[in-house]
Amino acid sequence: MVAVAFLRAVTKRIGPSGAIWVSAFVVTLGSALVPTAVAAGDEQAAVDEQSARQPPFTERVFPINSAPDGWTILRDSYVASPDAKRVAYRVVRAVKGAYAQAVVSDNRVGRTGTIVFGPTFSPDSKRIATAVINGGRGLLDVSGRSMTRTPDPVSAPIFTPDSMHTAFVAREAKNEFVVFDGKSQLVVYDEVPKETLAFSPDSQHLAYTAKRGDAWFVVLNGQEGQAYADVSQPVFSPDSQRLAYWALKPSGLWVIVVDEQENQLVAADDQAGLWFSPDSTRLVGFAHRAGRWHAVVDNRFERGYDALGHGSVVFSPDSKHLAYGAMDGRRWKVVVDGERVGDYEALLSGSLKFSPSSKRIVFAARDDEGRWFVVEDGRYHGSYKRIAGDSIQFSPDSQRLAYVAQDETELAAVIVDGQRWALSQGVEKLAFSPDSKHIVWVAREGGFSRAYVDGVSSAFAFERMVPGASLVFGSMDQCNTVVMRRPGPVFFRLELQMRPDDGAIDRYAHPWVIGASDRDATGR
Repeated sequence: MVAVAFLRAVTKRIGPSGAIWVSAFVVTLGSALVPTAVAAGDEQAAVDEQSARQPPFTERVFPINSAPDGWTILRDSYVASPDAKRVAYRVVRAVKGAYAQAVVSDNRVGRTGTIVFGPTFSPDSKRIATAVINGGRGLLDVSGRSMTRTPDPVSAPIFTPDSMHTAFVAREAKNEFVVFDGKSQLVVYDEVPKETLAFSPDSQHLAYTAKRGDAWFVVLNGQEGQAYADVSQPVFSPDSQRLAYWALKPSGLWVIVVDEQENQLVAADDQAGLWFSPDSTRLVGFAHRAGRWHAVVDNRFERGYDALGHGSVVFSPDSKHLAYGAMDGRRWKVVVDGERVGDYEALLSGSLKFSPSSKRIVFAARDDEGRWFVVEDGRYHGSYKRIAGDSIQFSPDSQRLAYVAQDETELAAVIVDGQRWALSQGVEKLAFSPDSKHIVWVAREGGFSRAYVDGVSSAFAFERMVPGASLVFGSMDQCNTVVMRRPGPVFFRLELQMRPDDGAIDRYAHPWVIGASDRDATGR
């Protein structure tokens, strides 16, 4: 979520100096949305007002799910599908003095029992997985189809990228193991950290870390690698042909292991992550040696720093360039292909990005007066109280730049091409159209949220986007998202159709018109 309804800084500590890489996140302003009755004349006036502005889009609203009869939707259990067309959520009802739970999607109630994990959508949005305790045993319910019963699930199920297979961690007695497609793998361990479970991008391989006694392993396709005193999260290359991780030797040194071969050229007394380039040919890791933190790029130690920004490692899309944040003498710099850029009090996590063309770079930094600004291709612009780092994005053609910022009024502003387009209580999500001609966001004003296209608001008002929802372009000129209203809650798919350049105007005709924004297309 890239809202700036309220931002506050948290820190990620890396390195002995306790230096910080500043991260921003959001606490959304909470207020219940109650459908407002609008008199017929007022509704028509609102429609006329909105139509008179000739908005650059038309909108359609489709009701999705609601609570089935006899069931109550559990608060904050809802999740949106990746394609922004479906919603799934947990429901509960009393049955013979006890409570039964289930997951609902497309108005269909799934397996009943105690829901311990899920619902989780598959990447293609067609399947939903839920871990359920039923009759004292666990089971995996995938889109209403019960699979083999398993011991107690201890992690949410994950899907392969192709959406065909699932895996999760389960426990029986004191043993933990992985369940693949509902079938328990035969090898058991003392511990299988659930966050390490990962499928390869081509969906053909499954890797995770596991502990037995004092030994740690990386397990690939059920086969244990070499035993170590500790191992890091295994990382697949984008082409799925390589697997890399850090491993702690008995000597107390960490080494990089690629395809179960130790790289003796790289040894460190501490480590902080590994990253492959998009073309899978390059590998970078953060390593601590002799009191300094280094980026190890293609087996070569770069210059040492007091701290490195763990969340800042970015390869250009063409894999030719590498950038990351580094702190030296309590001043932060951006390192691009080994060259240091700038001198800042702090850098904003999630803000460092290359353009799709790989020719441009952007990041956000803070000066000594505590003001945040954006550095775009070496040019400074803006001076803000806060910036949402993950909102900063280039358009697909790499020519435009947009982000969300906040000034002293505590209002959120959408900044597009250096111009302020809107002010609101909060902004969540921001997306360019595939042809880069339009920009869409969701903003909150006066207790309601609306979608905006090129600064013009939708007529449909809602409480907020469904958690996990995005602004998804299904085609060059059509954007979808899923939103919710209370009481209920009830869920809707909001479809925004970009208007062709023929000047045609359609009238809005749905019963939820609350009124139109009084801002023009520039947000003034």
